[in-house]
Amino acid sequence: MMVDPLEIFVHERPIVSTVALSVSGLFGFCINSFILYKVMWHKVFHGSFGWIWISRGVAYASSSCVTMVFMGFGSQLFPNILGVTGPLMILMGWISCLFSNFLIALNRCLLITRPFTFKTTFTKPRTLLMISVTWGFSFLAVIGAVYFPCKHEEEVGSLFSLQPSLNCDYTLTVFTYGPMWIAIFLTFVIDFYSILSLHRMNKVRDQLSSHQLSPQFTKKVLKLCYMLAVQCIVNPLIMLVVTIGDDTDNPLLNFLSTVFLLSLEDSFDGIIVIAFNDELRSFRNSRGKLGRMDTASKEPA
Repeated sequence: MMVDPLEIFVHERPIVSTVALSVSGLFGFCINSFILYKVMWHKVFHGSFGWIWISRGVAYASSSCVTMVFMGFGSQLFPNILGVTGPLMILMGWISCLFSNFLIALNRCLLITRPFTFKTTFTKPRTLLMISVTWGFSFLAVIGAVYFPCKHEEEVGSLFSLQPSLNCDYTLTVFTYGPMWIAIFLTFVIDFYSILSLHRMNKVRDQLSSHQLSPQFTKKVLKLCYMLAVQCIVNPLIMLVVTIGDDTDNPLLNFLSTVFLLSLEDSFDGIIVIAFNDELRSFRNSRGKLGRMDTASKEPA
């Protein structure tokens, strides 16, 4: 029976794996909690747009907390969590965050290209409904990966055969990586369209009576679009490395390129968000100032 290289490393180097995952989880938790704090109390993003960012921040902070508590120092108390449960909980948060990125891209795209549609689509009730759907879909994806009938035999099936071998690795990939790729693709397409639309604007749009997109606000939206574009590149690269690393026989490389890299993804994402948002790098309370600058994004009562 072949032993998993990851299990070999964890059993042979328990202190190293515990400290590494605890530190990476703590780092990601601090970064994303800071972003969540700025959104909720400093109102960096407000209205329905702010609710999307709050959901996104909660997902990332929660997955970082899982890494720190259960997969870090808690792995000695809950050894089975490192193998399956912990990574699946992180993947659930990751799926939710990727679909939150999709909602962010869709929100900004409609704001600058279809303002009337934006006003009716991103009302508070509908936004909360869309957020609930992203969480529900993420939960179902993880549950499907765990409970969908599969065979543990090392069989090679075909996607085009009538009866493919439902290998557990196969179902895990379909149920978790499938939704991720869908979210990344949709986000990239919408984000690219938004960037093109913003670059084509030669003057301030004034299609909603007194609601205007100022040059300052347009620049802010453009930076958000660039942020999403970078994430659409970084996230697939991480997924690719994790996929390749999972087949690595070297215990250390397997650990670094799978579980440890997944634990760092929250930190990478948070650093990208802060790098592209000037308000997040300021400790000043931006309440009011950004509210006036972002009046175009307020939904009707």
